[in-house]
Amino acid sequence: MNHTTPQIVDITDKDIEPLSVYMEDFRGKGSDSSYWQVRFAHWWRDNPFYKAGMTRGLLLRDGGDIVGFVGTIPQPIQIGGKEVVAYISSSWGVEPQYRKYSMKLLARLLADLKQTGNPYIINNPIKDTDMFYKLLGLKKFPTCFGQKYTVYNGPLAQLSCKLSKDKTPQWLGMVLSAIEKRLYPLRNSSELHVEKISKAGVEFDELWQKSRYIVENTKSRTAASINWYCFGNKTYNNKLLFGVYSKNSLVGYAIFRDTRQGGGTFLECLDIWCDNQEQKIIQALLSYVLRYSSNQYYHGIITFDYAGIDGWLSICGTYEVEKKTVSGFYQLPKNMQQTITAENSYYVFAEGDVGI
Repeated sequence: MNHTTPQIVDITDKDIEPLSVYMEDFRGKGSDSSYWQVRFAHWWRDNPFYKAGMTRGLLLRDGGDIVGFVGTIPQPIQIGGKEVVAYISSSWGVEPQYRKYSMKLLARLLADLKQTGNPYIINNPIKDTDMFYKLLGLKKFPTCFGQKYTVYNGPLAQLSCKLSKDKTPQWLGMVLSAIEKRLYPLRNSSELHVEKISKAGVEFDELWQKSRYIVENTKSRTAASINWYCFGNKTYNNKLLFGVYSKNSLVGYAIFRDTRQGGGTFLECLDIWCDNQEQKIIQALLSYVLRYSSNQYYHGIITFDYAGIDGWLSICGTYEVEKKTVSGFYQLPKNMQQTITAENSYYVFAEGDVGI
């Protein structure tokens, strides 16, 4: 390839197929082009919050070749108590020989988005990139969580995970998990009822309207946004939705995803939302999902330091803890210069492009 001065251009419909091919080895992950075509369809074509004319991101092209990409995904959020559509950053990457254009690519995107009047969010940025975002004038979200917990389905599940990591035969791990399943059956409390849900209905809209002003700044949690996030990508869907009910009324929910960690498989918590953020509702959700994970032969669940988790951990059994900050950056338009603090915001792991 003869290097010329690369050009920064908008993503159009005709770019989807070549971009999917380009992304096959994005950051060495080795995903095939069909995987990316499905993801792009979820981000844009099948996204109820994407409208014609909205930016999908930018490409860096040298001649006819794609050598860099930064994507955006429209998602609804709440800023200052008002619901707006934000652009969420995804998959910022440039070929090594064009790395000096990385900042120019992102700076151009930020300049373009300022003209739209929509917020821009970067979630869980790549390690050591904080400096670049600050140089471009982005502000950092306050940290809402600082610890990650790996909660096992008892000591046998923890042992099974350790054995699997050391490549001990799989059948032994399955036997240990089956024993835990018998020891910890699935059950609900008498006051709260938790169940796995296949589609968010009107009760989720009712919960959101009732509880949305708990904090001024957070993600939108309407039924439409939850269904798109959890179930919009039917080809590569690994998310589970759990609702908790009191007297047949929805009072909270949690979203988990199937993931691997070390030598085990886990259900990882992406979001918990409940009326008044009551500790007993959060504890009921976590208890049920932990038992559900045991019944489905997972090693346990992964979660963060939600309200009331200390008391729950003291009775739930075997767990490990590590420092894990949920972080991100944002740019707000001039008409939304809201002061975002830890006290008036709720910024969870599922913000941004995590899980989609």
